[in-house]
Amino acid sequence: MKLNRIFCFLSFLFVVMSAGNAFAVLFELPNSSFQGGAWNGESTYSDNGFQAVVQYAVYDKLGGNEWGGKGYDAPGDGRYIYAYQVFNYNSNTNKVGYLKLFGAAGHTLTGGEMSGIGSQKDPTDTQFPEQGIKPFSGEFDDTEKQISWKFLDAGGDFGLIGQAQHSYFLIFSSNNAPVMGNYEIKQSQSGGPTPGQDSAPEPATIVLFGTGGLILLRKLRKSI
Repeated sequence: MKLNRIFCFLSFLFVVMSAGNAFAVLFELPNSSFQGGAWNGESTYSDNGFQAVVQYAVYDKLGGNEWGGKGYDAPGDGRYIYAYQVFNYNSNTNKVGYLKLFGAAGHTLTGGEMSGIGSQKDPTDTQFPEQGIKPFSGEFDDTEKQISWKFLDAGGDFGLIGQAQHSYFLIFSSNNAPVMGNYEIKQSQSGGPTPGQDSAPEPATIVLFGTGGLILLRKLRKSI
């Protein structure tokens, strides 16, 4: 009888601890009907023990435009709106420094392909309403040919995406429809990006984006 009580207690403790480390976030971006909802989902990014979730969607202003339908603004006047949100794992102690979006193989991005780049506070957040982290910049790097949202400036303003925190909506617009591409999430230590983390993304980080715009690849589901 005593052994049974001990076993039940240990089982309960295990469940509680597991729940504390679980990382399930609500999808806060508006669901997109673009191409039958194919450009709407999330992807898990892992690198040297660092883990995060990136949620993504693309909206067509001429067909559905669920982004504008929710009353959200979009930078620029491009037809397609690309939206992302980064979530850091509950159990992860590394902080997210920035998100980078790259061009497809054989295609080099140009600044002229981006109609506008920016961010917007998530007004629908029901799970972490007070933890939205605003990037201090969202811009196209003409040297590296990439879009980058950074979460810490030289003065330490705006902060990093810490444990169980998430970013604002990260958005840009383009007149180009989605094609294949890559993304990368950077860690930060002591207020800056972690040295040695500039390697190319692993195959699991393949995402979708526009020809001159980008979009993350639909997450592979276990049922497939």
